[in-house]
Amino acid sequence: MPDMNGFEFLECFRRQAQNRDVPVIVWTAKDLTAAERERLREHAAAVHSKARGGMAGVVRELEHVLRPIAVAQADR
Repeated sequence: MPDMNGFEFLECFRRQAQNRDVPVIVWTAKDLTAAERERLREHAAAVHSKARGGMAGVVRELEHVLRPIAVAQADR
């Protein structure tokens, strides 16, 4: 993203009312500092490292975040 980084994008995304409840999972190759990880957690449902857990970790988190949404949809 030439005009903003992922942190800025996520903060901007969350400022829009229609995006406040959208589950966001961050999957990054960046070696995050504790401060960066905390900054992301303020706006994301989960933060995963590509180096730790890889794709399997992201898939598990997607299932965790999306399952309640699917159940709610099925109950309607």
